[in-house]
Amino acid sequence: DLLWSMPFKRSQLYITKWLFGICNIAAVVVLNWGLFAIMKKVTFHNKYQVFSPFHSYFIYMLIVLIAIYTLALCIGTIAGNVISQGFLTAAILIFPALLPSLISGVIAVHSNTEFHKDNALIHNVMENIRISSPAEEFTISFNYDPQNAYTDKDGVRHNEPNFTKIPPAKTLIAPIAHIIILLSLGIYLYARSVNERNGNYLLYPKLQKVVMACAIFFGGTVGGLMLSGAQSLPSFYIGFLVTSLIMYFFLPKILKWKVSWNFK
Repeated sequence: DLLWSMPFKRSQLYITKWLFGICNIAAVVVLNWGLFAIMKKVTFHNKYQVFSPFHSYFIYMLIVLIAIYTLALCIGTIAGNVISQGFLTAAILIFPALLPSLISGVIAVHSNTEFHKDNALIHNVMENIRISSPAEEFTISFNYDPQNAYTDKDGVRHNEPNFTKIPPAKTLIAPIAHIIILLSLGIYLYARSVNERNGNYLLYPKLQKVVMACAIFFGGTVGGLMLSGAQSLPSFYIGFLVTSLIMYFFLPKILKWKVSWNFK
């Protein structure tokens, strides 16, 4: 492999990959930033909207995208092929959004409590640690009728009714922390990667067992909640067992697949 034959340390190769990726992300974001500014300037939007919220939006998006890329690159140090890398990255990104519903559903089906009462607190906690949370909570809205001036509830008239919601800067702590932690972890793992297992689903057999156990457990939980509707305890366990058995039978076969790319 040409990459490994170069006279560089693995940590240097990994940092180079990371820098190359974030430079491309930054270039695309800046390009869109400029094109959006031009579009606003030369269209009717310039008369009714202000551009200042979009400065914050593109900064937030830049940080979030770099965090997501850092996560994907870190996952690549334990994944044996691009398919497993993409699947695991997507699963880790989606999992924090689904976890509050899973926990609340299990609590509801075992205690006969209202689903939404348990969901709110867990959801708020996960919001603070999710990588994509700042971008998801960011909304820009100009609800304006050019033929009529806007009057707010206090009787003040506005020419630019701006209903933009910009998350506080502290929400960026989560993606920035993910960047720092995942970059350090990625460098550590990349320097110790097992190249002879390239093409397998995961590079580390012990980690593969952990992933399989987690997938079976959470997959069974989803199956149980879908069958019971968070209301019937027997239905929950029937769905849990059936789904878990199905995943236990098929998942090891999937994890044994080896992907190779032969271009001739």
